[in-house]
Amino acid sequence: MTFVQNSLKAKQSILEKTFIRIISATEGYPQPGRAIRHLVGRCLVLLYTRGETRTMFDTLQALLKLVGDVKAVDKDVVKT
Repeated sequence: MTFVQNSLKAKQSILEKTFIRIISATEGYPQPGRAIRHLVGRCLVLLYTRGETRTMFDTLQALLKLVGDVKAVDKDVVKT
């Protein structure tokens, strides 16, 4: 393993949590627009390309939780 991979492994969980906070627009961060979401997406791709991919599923689950359940939205639509 290279120095970059070892350094990234040590900080990966902190980076993942920070990216999720940025996307969820918690205190201290602006409302995420298209540019911010695109930048965070690119950062996550680089993070998982060079770091560990074991936590990628957990991060995707957290992002899906922010968006909400898509199936629940479909059930709420009333057809006339």
